[in-house]
Amino acid sequence: MKKSSINFKYKMNQAQEKKLPRKKIYENIHFVKMRFASIISEPIHHLSLVGGMTNDNFKVTTLTNTYFVRIPGSGTSTIINRQNELYNIKEIQRLGIDAPIIYCDSLNGFKITEYIPNSEVLSKYRARLPNNLEKSANLLRRLHQSNVKFINKFDFKEILIQYTKSLKNPVSYENYQRTYDNIQYIHKWLLSDFEYCEAPCHNDLVPENLLLNEKNKLFLIDWEYSGFNDYYWDLASYLLECEANKKEGMIFLSAYLNRVPNEKDWVKIKIFQAFQDILWSIWALVKEEAGSGEFINYGNKRYKRGVGTLEELIEYV
Repeated sequence: MKKSSINFKYKMNQAQEKKLPRKKIYENIHFVKMRFASIISEPIHHLSLVGGMTNDNFKVTTLTNTYFVRIPGSGTSTIINRQNELYNIKEIQRLGIDAPIIYCDSLNGFKITEYIPNSEVLSKYRARLPNNLEKSANLLRRLHQSNVKFINKFDFKEILIQYTKSLKNPVSYENYQRTYDNIQYIHKWLLSDFEYCEAPCHNDLVPENLLLNEKNKLFLIDWEYSGFNDYYWDLASYLLECEANKKEGMIFLSAYLNRVPNEKDWVKIKIFQAFQDILWSIWALVKEEAGSGEFINYGNKRYKRGVGTLEELIEYV
């Protein structure tokens, strides 16, 4: 038997994502090895650190199987309800669109799932390819129209307040009170002029949460932020996170709606994209305070874009 090997991928992960110190990486590896051995009686053959913003993720290979292991990142205890997540992912298993779950700790979020073989995450570019736009739209429609019963609601305003209150320091972004006032105004407009379309939603449609396997089947993973929400939130999230242009957005929304999107569809998408940018910019401050990595530039970029979109919406109203 070969000795177990470790592939750290330091350059990519430290330079582009969390910039985790070497000591922290070794601590996480030791923790993964100990917890994994207590749950699965298969000696680890290979262990590698893979990407992730909210958490620290590992690919663990034994002589017979491959697994995906998640260690919750710093600060997640204040922004994620693990009991809700566990309930929701058990519901999602019935749809066969998530990686099969093996173990999930509802207290600390440590999770082991089967590794989807011969699969690749969708990059922003691949997520915008016409075939993948249509495939993603069909997957989301299947989720939204399913009888999955989540235990919670994903309420943007409540979560924004929760994240803000969890900060030790005041929000550092420029003119945040004015931005929040604009959110209040646009949110009232949303409630009065747009239909609320409740459905079980993923709520975090970054391309990295979509896996395409060798059989061209699409999987949607990481349900930490899942909950009942207006399904336009998921549609807006997908288009925002893959940075789709208007033509690509038209392909995606037409495939989902089974009709040509109208002006009201586009405006609602834009409202939710503004809310998402502001919400995740506050999320970045929570992560930064928790010392989980360098999120300043990420947060500033999202906040600036969100403020710009809010101002456009104010002018439109």
